[in-house]
Amino acid sequence: MRGIVYEIRKVLLSVNESSRQKSNLVILAVAVSLVIVGFILSSICNLLAVTLIYSGVVIGVITYIHCWRDPLSFLILIGFSIVGFPVFVLLHNAFYAFGEISKNIFLLKSIFEILHAVFFIIAVAICPTGLSIGIIGLFLTLLLRWKKR
Repeated sequence: MRGIVYEIRKVLLSVNESSRQKSNLVILAVAVSLVIVGFILSSICNLLAVTLIYSGVVIGVITYIHCWRDPLSFLILIGFSIVGFPVFVLLHNAFYAFGEISKNIFLLKSIFEILHAVFFIIAVAICPTGLSIGIIGLFLTLLLRWKKR
């Protein structure tokens, strides 16, 4: 159990331990700007917007995990993605319902709308991306370890 807790801690702190922290921040800024531009363009061209949003999410996740060399880290990413999807879908539905219940109170309704949109984006964009990158990373790290032996 201690090993898993240590690995989770190492995963969460991996961006700060990188020797290229400034370049990571620039790449993350590019990823965030791609996502923002994708949301702005969503009313004009849906295909371009979805492509930009997913590209930004993929770049953001890869920037975070590029220094991982341990299969356990990728297993943790896969686990969080699998568990996170239904949790964020339920949170999205709950906040949507709370927004509908409180539609007469403007401030409360606005807060619930923002929350249900954020949880929807996490469930639809980030969790599947994390799952696919985790599976690919796990496969590659296991393949590299197998080749070393």
